[in-house]
Amino acid sequence: DLTPDVGANVVFTLDLTNAAGFSTATNVQVTDNLPAGYTFVSAAGDGSYSSGTGVWDVASVAAGATASIDITATVLGSGSYQNDAEVTAADQSDTDDTYGNGSGEDFATVTPVPNPRIDLSLSKVVDNGSPDVGNNVEFTITVDNAAGFTDATGVAVTDILPAGYSYVSDDSGGSYNSGTGVWTIGGLSAGANAALKITATVLGSGSYTNAAEVTAAGETDVDSTPGDSGGDDYDTESVSPGSAIDLSLTKVVDNATPDVGSNVEFTITVDNAAGFSDATGVAVTDILPAGYSYVSDDSGGSYNSGTGVWTIGGLAAGANAVLKITATVLGSGSYSNVAEVTAAVETDVDSTPGDSGGDDYDTAGTTPNPRIDLSLTKVVDNGTPDVGSNVEFTITVNNAA
Repeated sequence: DLTPDVGANVVFTLDLTNAAGFSTATNVQVTDNLPAGYTFVSAAGDGSYSSGTGVWDVASVAAGATASIDITATVLGSGSYQNDAEVTAADQSDTDDTYGNGSGEDFATVTPVPNPRIDLSLSKVVDNGSPDVGNNVEFTITVDNAAGFTDATGVAVTDILPAGYSYVSDDSGGSYNSGTGVWTIGGLSAGANAALKITATVLGSGSYTNAAEVTAAGETDVDSTPGDSGGDDYDTESVSPGSAIDLSLTKVVDNATPDVGSNVEFTITVDNAAGFSDATGVAVTDILPAGYSYVSDDSGGSYNSGTGVWTIGGLAAGANAVLKITATVLGSGSYSNVAEVTAAVETDVDSTPGDSGGDDYDTAGTTPNPRIDLSLTKVVDNGTPDVGSNVEFTITVNNAA
């Protein structure tokens, strides 16, 4: 085959003929050193062939007979493809040739012109197969072009992060486009590889199977087709995230300087950050301190004014829940009102329920204006006294509780 594919095998057939009418040739040696464009596979035929020296030893060739050997070799991606063979020794002199002079009828050459072929393979790994939601993972994609094949050109890989991840960074120096998912490698020599690391945040929902594939190359690949979602130039990696939530709580009051005896409204808002797991079993505790008297709330029954527990239950990622509590400001007592997430089934990434701290804990207080509520009564002990007798007036002043 004068136009073999790189990576394919070719068979060089050597026929050594001793012309009729001459003596038997003995201890004949033919030298056929495979050039750098081939690697030896096997040899079969008359005599013996040494791939190390390139010498084919033929014990004898009778007049009018032919000795033959087939040398099988793999075509490499680079190197010389001109293969020369020549008789370099025999016990007898040749009537019209000089052994080993690179010419004459005891010398032959053939030069196949190989078709370029590449052998790209791709592998993909992740540094943590069971990360928590909200954590970062690192995907490493490695593309190899097997030794012995042609240098590859125009190589590109596509790795679009699925919905379960959010892109953070990569180490490509600009050759990876996170929007299209295309990593432009360009040239890749035979025997070389290229690697890309992509860092992504694990989200609370979406697909976690991340696929990467060679989607373009200038040459034909011997065992795979770019972009066909299969073959050794395609690989996937998946993670199994642990549930994690990110609850935060804020609390505000509608009037920070109310009059004693007036009502104030506290608003408590609980958020579960987007990109995390849906939260379940969420509860908040807000016990009104002694400086307030409970009036009402808008929870529809999920807030217990006696225990101070607001039972939220489920809270989807990216959603919030709001509670408004109306209370009367009393004349004395503490006015600092605390609210905190005190229960959740899933682990929170940056706070602990019920620890009196973190972003799931907040306070709102007031500084009341003093107000009094005086009332006066006056009575007399005898409404019909005699003139000259004494009566007693009693005056009572009350400040309402």
